[in-house]
Amino acid sequence: MVNDPEGSLRATETSPSDRRSSASGSQSRRYAETGFTVSEPFLSFLDHFGLTICGLPITGVFIENGVRTQYFQNVALEEHLPGQIRLKPLGEVVLEAKMREAREKHSAEVPQPLVHDVVATLPRHETQSYPTRTLSDVRHIVIHHTGAPGTVDVSAIAREHVEANGWPGIGYHYVIDVAGRIFRTQDLTTSSHHARQFNPVSIGIALMGDLTSQMPTQEQIDSCADLLTKLLFDLGLPLDAVRGHREMVPTPCPGETFLPVWKPRLIEAVNRRLSAALGMGMDLEPEPSPADAGTEQSEPEESGREVAEDRASAVRGAEELEPVSEVVDSDVAEPTSTAPDEAEPPESWLRFKRSVEAEDVSDSGSDGPEAPAGQPDAAATEHDAEAAQPDAAASKLDVQASETDADEAEPTLQAAESGLAEDDASAEPAQD
Repeated sequence: MVNDPEGSLRATETSPSDRRSSASGSQSRRYAETGFTVSEPFLSFLDHFGLTICGLPITGVFIENGVRTQYFQNVALEEHLPGQIRLKPLGEVVLEAKMREAREKHSAEVPQPLVHDVVATLPRHETQSYPTRTLSDVRHIVIHHTGAPGTVDVSAIAREHVEANGWPGIGYHYVIDVAGRIFRTQDLTTSSHHARQFNPVSIGIALMGDLTSQMPTQEQIDSCADLLTKLLFDLGLPLDAVRGHREMVPTPCPGETFLPVWKPRLIEAVNRRLSAALGMGMDLEPEPSPADAGTEQSEPEESGREVAEDRASAVRGAEELEPVSEVVDSDVAEPTSTAPDEAEPPESWLRFKRSVEAEDVSDSGSDGPEAPAGQPDAAATEHDAEAAQPDAAASKLDVQASETDADEAEPTLQAAESGLAEDDASAEPAQD
């Protein structure tokens, strides 16, 4: 395929002079190497750019997406306006090629439901007829219910559409009865009445019965899934091309249970069939984001890192924390640093410290067993945390194990012991 970044192969409009410039002056030329013929206006484009750029023709002229198209060895051309040729977009060409390859490779694997063709037998309007379209125009497949009892047959529905509605014929392209039998009622190239402004770009499939408040039969669901799989495959449509009538226009059709109940079941059934046949199914569950992927494995590591960060933050916060007047009197506040060149603590602090050291702290009335050396006492931690600011990080560092009875100790003794916690190099911060 030719890469044309500068647009040198832009659309060209053929003219009489261009046509006269053809080697033989004819309007077409057959290439024996491939057996295909190039005619105007493709021939003028080929003569202008030459075989080196375009290559030999590998198809004849055919209609693709409603446009005259011809493929060459190196380029794909389309007549987007009468007499004007342009390159087809590369992505579109590649996609179409892959879809053709997939159809050829997997056509036998796609469900081939039994379809009863009754188009020619159904009542039609004597003078009116529906407009036609190309299959490339189809973008949606719309699901309906007939709204009549399931015993009303296809001919009666068609007669109702013609005689009561004044339509050219039945509005649906397919009808599926309660037993799961599929009837083709219109050619797919017929733009019939079933979805208002979406008629020219949609196919209508109706399930027999009044499904206003009830479910279709399982046979209808299965047959509809088979039919949808084949249509999506043949037309190259995505799974989300399937819509309910009520999703296209304001109407209760095909019933209140469609969106919440049986559409998800139908789409899941179609998706399974596409996946099994082609590997082309759609992931109906949202993909986990990269952050979510592997959450189960990374969670312990992440939790440990968060704990470490919390501890480091607590240390930094405790170092910056100023003494709280309600807990530690300013006269006996502990030094904020143990640097050698720091000022000596107040005399009152030293006196109190000596009195504490002289007391017997083996504790005859403590609330629990003695805390291991270097570990903070939980009761003292809780008492000091309640008296101090409710800062969990600071309380972990400001408290020190107390082995004396809290009822016998003075408030200043608890404050002093809190101060001793940081002064003792062997003390560790409290753990969660």
